[in-house]
Amino acid sequence: MKQLLLSFWIIASFWGCGSSSSPDTPQKQSDTEISGTKQDTPSPSQQPDTSFHEPVLTPDGVKDSLDQVKHDAENIVPIDETQTTEVVTQPVVEAPKEHSVTVYIHGYDDKGTGYTNTYGYDAYDPMLNRLVALTGFDTLQTYDPSDFTDVITITPYYGQKAPDYYTQKDRDEIKAVTDQYGGGIPRYALIVAKYARHVMEKTGAEHINFISASMGSLIARWIIEKDVEHLASQKKILRWKSLEGVIRGNKLASNSSLVKYADSIQKQPIDVAQMSYQWIEHNLHRPRSEAASSYYKDITLSEVTSTKPGDPFDWLMLTTPNDGYQAVSDTYFASVLPQARHNGMMPVHTFFHQTHLGLKKDDGAWANVATFLLPHKRVRITLRSAKVHDIHEYTYFLNKNAEIVFESRVFSPIVAEKWSISDAISERVYDSGALPIHKYRKNGETKTFQQLLYDDYVLKDETALKLTMAAYEVDWSLKYGIHEPGSRDSMGRATITLPLANGTYRIEAEDWSGTIDVEVLEN
Repeated sequence: MKQLLLSFWIIASFWGCGSSSSPDTPQKQSDTEISGTKQDTPSPSQQPDTSFHEPVLTPDGVKDSLDQVKHDAENIVPIDETQTTEVVTQPVVEAPKEHSVTVYIHGYDDKGTGYTNTYGYDAYDPMLNRLVALTGFDTLQTYDPSDFTDVITITPYYGQKAPDYYTQKDRDEIKAVTDQYGGGIPRYALIVAKYARHVMEKTGAEHINFISASMGSLIARWIIEKDVEHLASQKKILRWKSLEGVIRGNKLASNSSLVKYADSIQKQPIDVAQMSYQWIEHNLHRPRSEAASSYYKDITLSEVTSTKPGDPFDWLMLTTPNDGYQAVSDTYFASVLPQARHNGMMPVHTFFHQTHLGLKKDDGAWANVATFLLPHKRVRITLRSAKVHDIHEYTYFLNKNAEIVFESRVFSPIVAEKWSISDAISERVYDSGALPIHKYRKNGETKTFQQLLYDDYVLKDETALKLTMAAYEVDWSLKYGIHEPGSRDSMGRATITLPLANGTYRIEAEDWSGTIDVEVLEN
């Protein structure tokens, strides 16, 4: 039965997901509110589906998740559109007057390669209203050409009919890249890049921002590294934000045995083959986990990872941190070479404990996307050391260590005040299976390390962040690779308000304490 479900899942999509809850329950918990104590400062039929949604397999069989995530049209942005009306009435932060266009690049559609509609046109979806409300940007349907500031738009890359603005040269180029690669990612990238050129000419914008989701991120990567339409070399791309993206590929699409079995039941679209690790390394860059192109140095890059596995596919990647369909490790660059680093630094990277589709319901994720597009500054918060007063483990010759993880959630007071969004703007939690493990051997031991708790942008006028942390001693966990009898033990929780100024601060919980560094890296 599992083999049949698996083949259906591959046929339907690599990205749908359900919900999941952890069976683990903390055994004890101590909540302490602490103010920051500063120490010495160290230095769609035939219509295209232009959405983020991916099909979901229900117990009754394969079911298109369109029913789950559509509002009045297809959804576009990976956030819950049912919040649109409420958010539209909220205060906004004044948008920067930089004359840019933000293009949303949607994700995989298992029916997409069969669409015969027009591609590359000015699409619209009510879900865009939410991002418009938070940023103060316009859409192509509402902007005033005589008083142009910034607009947000989207275009479908699936379809067979060229838009009216294409010249014969454009049509020939689309045919050529389709003939060369068989369609797929290179074709979609050319369509999106030509659309970006078109919308800049139409509006008078000087630059483009890309917001991409899922497979859309592989398209954005191709546009940049292959310098499609010379957007990268001419420094037309200001920003790229990847949401749970297929940046390094997809783990299950890379399993040749699974794909071959699925192919024997129903021929897979070319998109599946091109999301494989092998295809990316052969056609784009080896190693796939690395950003090496110098074009990246002129682009502000932000990566978002979702970490909550979703039913009914938890069993597909039991030992790998994932969001139900995308492995955590495939959603960001593991390394960025010096010549590719913007301002000489690694890209910002934020985690949300949501499923692949669940991210669209997270207000904190909306705030994260909006903050990226508005005036901001970069903040890094690091757990520099931790002392454990009670390791919650009996150590002996066969079990010499207590494996301990520290989770964190970050909240923004200014986001809560201006947008009435109280959700965390970052979640690096135990249940993700993605936290670093620190080994302690005795009570009272102190370990020194560098564990990132937050590394992303905040609004320009943010003056403080609220950090909630908890520690757990891990016993049995497939994702953490620990197979000791028992369940996790809670070692206490604490909350601290951190001023956004370079400094070192102390946090105290029931069975542990820590030292935290705050750095404001870009103003």
